[in-house]
Amino acid sequence: ATLAEGMTSDTVALHAAVERITTYGSAALWDGIMAALEEVVANGTHRFRYVIALSDGADAISSWTPTEVIRMARRNQVRILIIGMGAGTGGWHELLTTGTGGQFFYVADPEATPTVLPEVFETIHRNGRLGFYECLLVYEASCTDGSERAIELTIKDVCNGEDSDTASY
Repeated sequence: ATLAEGMTSDTVALHAAVERITTYGSAALWDGIMAALEEVVANGTHRFRYVIALSDGADAISSWTPTEVIRMARRNQVRILIIGMGAGTGGWHELLTTGTGGQFFYVADPEATPTVLPEVFETIHRNGRLGFYECLLVYEASCTDGSERAIELTIKDVCNGEDSDTASY
């Protein structure tokens, strides 16, 4: 898979990159999604990160597996959304999106892809409002003596290990 354009808000550059894309041979969908994940992890600045992929069938030649793609996305808190076009989609596509907290969108005819885009964007917007892999802990002390306190939070079984952080208040 080749990255046609890095992350940018330059719509002219994005349109030019799309125009340069050619299709031929077998699909390397997992490799393409992995390349997109690497770009988002390296250059994404928003805390709610997504990769949106279009697919018209099964992956035939990727060097990455769906399990490795899911692991990379989870480790870096990136959700994958896939728009599947036609009868050859589903299965691994749905597993990949579900496994990352993303979503699979199906359209029977590739020409109908624009009709599903509002739902894709609503999914991103809705998840941005609700939060992404976050929680809020509230603690009210029973004694208010004014002294400084420290709290440590450890989360087990995250990213194949555990993560801790300490804060003072």
